[in-house]
Amino acid sequence: VFLEEGTDGALYYINYSPTGGQVQRITFNAASPPVIDSTSVVDDQGDPNDLTGQSPLVVTCTATVSDADTPPDQLTYEIDFGDGTVATGPPDPVTGELSVQNTYASEGAYNALLSVSDDGFASGATFAPAVEITVGDPNDPPEFQSVTSDLLFPDPGDSVTFTAFVTDADIDDPPE
Repeated sequence: VFLEEGTDGALYYINYSPTGGQVQRITFNAASPPVIDSTSVVDDQGDPNDLTGQSPLVVTCTATVSDADTPPDQLTYEIDFGDGTVATGPPDPVTGELSVQNTYASEGAYNALLSVSDDGFASGATFAPAVEITVGDPNDPPEFQSVTSDLLFPDPGDSVTFTAFVTDADIDDPPE
């Protein structure tokens, strides 16, 4: 019936009933979310900082995770590799480390996403930034550099000519 902040910063409310009332306190559960301490994604075809290669491309995702109030064996990771493959499981019960390989069979651009959850943490999972992995030589879309027309305010039925200049990163010598 009545809600007020106390001098300690907590919320208090009064609950009236026919048999008497109660003053109750709303408390915060200070459970901490899991933490992704480190991540790494490397491919099997060269430079670990260049996640591109020809198909099939094998990548290895590694991470170390922790939680201040949950042992590592009670955490669960999920890696969505972006190609329909999802790997799940607990990290190493002592170190919190995980290592998962995935083979990308088709050319394309994929986003790999790691999340770690703690069943006791009510708001869900902790996410690492997505990692873009490019397999093969993707067909980049052309980019419009400029578009013009011969009429600014045409009337219904008027013929309008549009002129566009387009570049394409996949063509070494673009037509003029």
